[in-house]
Amino acid sequence: LAPPPLPGNSPRPSPRPAEPGMHRGYSGGSSGVNVVGQMCGTQVGTATSEDRYCATPVADTGAIDAQGRLPVRVRVCEDKSYVQPGTLSFGSTREADFAVYQGSRLVWRWSAGRPPSTSQPHSYAVDSGECWTWWTTWRAVDSQGRRLHGDFVLRAFAYPRELAGKYRTTLVGFTI
Repeated sequence: LAPPPLPGNSPRPSPRPAEPGMHRGYSGGSSGVNVVGQMCGTQVGTATSEDRYCATPVADTGAIDAQGRLPVRVRVCEDKSYVQPGTLSFGSTREADFAVYQGSRLVWRWSAGRPPSTSQPHSYAVDSGECWTWWTTWRAVDSQGRRLHGDFVLRAFAYPRELAGKYRTTLVGFTI
């Protein structure tokens, strides 16, 4: 999965926490996102006119490779109706997480088996209508290496403080 384009003057995180296996990029130059009225993702909760940020999960089934690796990502965007740049602030190194379910059964969680997040407050600037994106891949195979098939749900977790608790989890269904 190619990273989102990074404009030359894109905001940079400070400091830069790093979690191996997950990538992050700023998607500048987009057409802008309108959070209210045209939600940028399926939210757990209901949008109101006070929602400045939203999150969108994506499971890119068209990009699954021969080894069964499926790109997954979550974008956190600021509503384009806000004129002033915003900020996404985090209290720890864990900025995002992913889980895949088949029915009610959890089949994969990105953070499973990884070291716990550590306290490291940091923030990212985000311009009106722009997004930060986190992405990784899920190896959609069973314990014998056979590709999984069927209907799945990707739950993406985004942890900036600016997302209200009910908006930190977004979901999307997909079939492979």
